[in-house]
Amino acid sequence: MAIRTEKLTDRVLDGRYKLINVVGSGGMAVVYGAYDLKYHRTVAVKVLKSETEGEKNGTDSRESAAKRFETEASAMELLSHPNIVGVYETATDESRPIRYFVMEYIEANTLKSMISKYGALPPRDVLLLTEQILLALDHIHKKGILHCDVKPQNIMLLDNGGIKLADFGIARFINGEENRESDIAVGTVYYISPEQASGKPLDGRSDLYSLGVMMYEMVTGTLPFNDDDPSKVTKMQIEKQPRRPRSINPNIPKGLEQIILHAMEKHAFMRYESAAQMLSAVRALLKDQDMVFDYGNELPDPRRTQSEVTDPGPGVSGKVFALFGAAAAFVIALAVTLIMTLSMPRGTEVTMPDLVGDVWYGEAEAGLGGEFCEVEIEYVVDPSRPQNTVISQSVDAGTKKAASADDPLKVTLKVSRTDNSLTFGDYVLTDAQGAKRALENLGYTVIIEQVSAPGVPVGYVESTYPAAGTQVPIGATVKLYVSK
Repeated sequence: MAIRTEKLTDRVLDGRYKLINVVGSGGMAVVYGAYDLKYHRTVAVKVLKSETEGEKNGTDSRESAAKRFETEASAMELLSHPNIVGVYETATDESRPIRYFVMEYIEANTLKSMISKYGALPPRDVLLLTEQILLALDHIHKKGILHCDVKPQNIMLLDNGGIKLADFGIARFINGEENRESDIAVGTVYYISPEQASGKPLDGRSDLYSLGVMMYEMVTGTLPFNDDDPSKVTKMQIEKQPRRPRSINPNIPKGLEQIILHAMEKHAFMRYESAAQMLSAVRALLKDQDMVFDYGNELPDPRRTQSEVTDPGPGVSGKVFALFGAAAAFVIALAVTLIMTLSMPRGTEVTMPDLVGDVWYGEAEAGLGGEFCEVEIEYVVDPSRPQNTVISQSVDAGTKKAASADDPLKVTLKVSRTDNSLTFGDYVLTDAQGAKRALENLGYTVIIEQVSAPGVPVGYVESTYPAAGTQVPIGATVKLYVSK
């Protein structure tokens, strides 16, 4: 007969790990504080709950819980990062049998407890914490793993100011079978992405949405979507736009609000493409907290009249309007005039930054701004590189030039694309101008056609050609049928 895991205190697994006390318990497993008799150290041991504990472990069947436990163990074995709770080994004590894995023991408060105690956190602290979380997410995504439960309860705060991302209990492999399941994914409804709430396939951008929600809570002290009924919260995640964080806490820098809202776009393809891209924005804002981004994600203030439309449509992730052909490589240049404040002098010295290897998503973010620079983008299909990575620059880093509006610094950047086509998004019932800007930023030519569409707000998209989900070559002409 299997042994109940709650009764394992003082047991020694495999003659090595002495279980001392229960430090946490969830639907599928129990975590023990334990002592490693071989290396004489305190560790944490996560043990799969016994089959004698009933037909279900929380919301999971026994089979499902065992499968997820094995997925978690497999995922964590692949990870090694200072901002992620480390795993020492996974094993089965065959004498019982008991499946378990051994982790580093961390005695720390959670980010959730800090928010509960202090409310809204200082913006710079939020950015510093987010930077470390993004480093952890970048690592796991590059290993082909999705966390799927990014929330402040799973962020451990260390005494030295560092963080550890914990609890991979519902992690998925990006290309794994579990990522193609049609049932609604488990997760904490207050932080899950719209696609996770809908039971759709996920990628790394789903974790970024959850991080955006967490940042929202850090800067405002409140959740963007909250209700005692979890099903209502799930519906809000899918359909409702949050209040602007600055309408709750005016002390939030505008750039920080923009980062949060960009991460929380309803459509995954409108968010940051990767944790690395979001990290670049966070680090840019850490250097200059007056920086603003051109994401086009200005949300209406909910305190305005109720007659106003509350769905502003998708945001805009960059400013470069690029045209693409269907050839294997794209060498299409687009001159971009860069705008700075009117108070800038009519001439200045411009220093070329080192952009090779960086993710490209805008001139200002890259340190190329103002009327004194002219940027040409040449897109090249290169599946071996991350999307939008700068491959080369025509002007060497460190080059200084006395520039003016009449004689700007001209630079050509070669930027990677992973494919020559994209899956066309769902723009129905979104603001037409916002959809147009977004599509143009993705490289499409957009035609707007006015149609009579009862029930659709004026200026909003009634339908599109092609339809959502269609693979469309970049550079193609697409149509938005807009209610008049």
